[in-house]
Amino acid sequence: MPYFVETQNLIAMKTEILAYFSENWSGSKDELAEVIDALNIKTIKKGTILVQEGAVSTLCYYILKGCVRQYILEDGIEKTTAFYTENQAVVPFQTYLKGKPSNHFTVCLEDVTAIVGNPEEEKEMYRKFPNLESLTRTMIEQDFRLQVIWELRPNRLAESGVGLLRSRVELLVFFELYAFKQ
Repeated sequence: MPYFVETQNLIAMKTEILAYFSENWSGSKDELAEVIDALNIKTIKKGTILVQEGAVSTLCYYILKGCVRQYILEDGIEKTTAFYTENQAVVPFQTYLKGKPSNHFTVCLEDVTAIVGNPEEEKEMYRKFPNLESLTRTMIEQDFRLQVIWELRPNRLAESGVGLLRSRVELLVFFELYAFKQ
């Protein structure tokens, strides 16, 4: 279970979420405010493993602030496969939705503020706020497009680095620290 710390600036974070969600929200402003109040926002300490290889994860994360690294172990060597930052979801689909053990690790590279959820909470939120499901789909589609652009492939690190420079400059430091050590 990840180690959560108290979110100190929760009001400011909720204001940012409101602005971001408003772009794609089809319901009323009052309903959106209710959704945001119901979100489980946590700050997770640097070094916390969110997804453990071989374990079944029951949590998903939508990153509001910070950076998360996904990696696999091959012959005892860590191989970075992805980075996640602001406005991206960390959802280990095979384990979260299908209950299968994870084939990778996911770790916080710095303190991360995220919306944290599980399948039961997600279903209840969709039931209570029907407009939330279409917003979530839109966000996942946008996130998926970004991931396709710069997902790391160990045999094509140079291309991955160029993609990062074009789309996610803030990841360059982490890319240099982890991707080139492979």
